[in-house]
Amino acid sequence: MANVKAAVYAHLKTKTGVTGLIGTSDNMRAYPGRVPDNAGLPYVQVHDISGTHEQMLSARAGVVDGRVQIDCWGGTPLEAYNVADAIRLAMDHIAYGTSVGGVTIQGSHALDTSEVNDIATGLEAADRYGYRVEVNVWYQE
Repeated sequence: MANVKAAVYAHLKTKTGVTGLIGTSDNMRAYPGRVPDNAGLPYVQVHDISGTHEQMLSARAGVVDGRVQIDCWGGTPLEAYNVADAIRLAMDHIAYGTSVGGVTIQGSHALDTSEVNDIATGLEAADRYGYRVEVNVWYQE
């Protein structure tokens, strides 16, 4: 089964606009879900929101229409926005047939960028600021 979060992470590791902000290689501050308590800012959190398995009349098409949410956190609103913008640019229009993290991407595009309200986390507003980037990623099963 294809792991779209792993593919997104692998793709982001190749984009200097992203790695210049959140670190490179094994020191990259990108997390697939839970973030360590001691994570430094800025960082991103990758969530696999949904995946619709495309169908044809006679069989499965073998393609998933996936939605990924990437939460971008920074110490200032501008820092968080700059990370979100770099993520949006990196994820928009991944070339057809690109293989990343063991997943063959059929295409992608950024759907939405919005500010994240941090009140639900119990942290004070001054502790961190966030933006959310939602991306459609079509990939082979």
